[in-house]
Amino acid sequence: MKATTILRSEHELILRALRILSFVTDRFATGNDEHRAAVADLLGFFREFMDDCHHAKEEMVLFPALIAAGLPARMGPIAVMLHEHDIGRGHLAAMRELLPRAAGDEIAVAELRHAAGEFALLLENHIVKENQVLFPMAERLMAESDQSDLLVAFAAHEQQGIGAQTRQRYVALLDELGARYGVAAAPAAQQTSAAARCG
Repeated sequence: MKATTILRSEHELILRALRILSFVTDRFATGNDEHRAAVADLLGFFREFMDDCHHAKEEMVLFPALIAAGLPARMGPIAVMLHEHDIGRGHLAAMRELLPRAAGDEIAVAELRHAAGEFALLLENHIVKENQVLFPMAERLMAESDQSDLLVAFAAHEQQGIGAQTRQRYVALLDELGARYGVAAAPAAQQTSAAARCG
């Protein structure tokens, strides 16, 4: 298995979480504790699974390996990906700040919907760029031995990362929210691969 295959499979979980977030925030209403709790849980997923696990593996393992293989650090695809990671963190921070206010403030609800929409649009485009541009570039640049080294580094990072129980809790959360709101899961093989590789 290639390291980029693992990252692609994690993208499927992230895209599913984005679909659920969009569904819930489109229907978000003041005073709806169920919606507020679902958004809070999803923000936890994006912070711990997406940022602390997935993005960290890209930033701490994949991107340095690509720089060592000759890609520039301060321009080109790596610089763009890092910039978009930071923009996404800004959207997450905005949603965390807005969520308590959205309990009784229609303006905060509208701002939350807007932030969620901007976040989803950013990440959907970001994932297309990684899947279709950056990862194929990595696969061309890196020998099989380089890919094997990445897998070892991913495993080492994950042992110190979010942990198996947290990963399982988030996969179960997406299953539960997906069933509640009718948002389909990723193909089973991709979801299983992502679950097995993050934690």
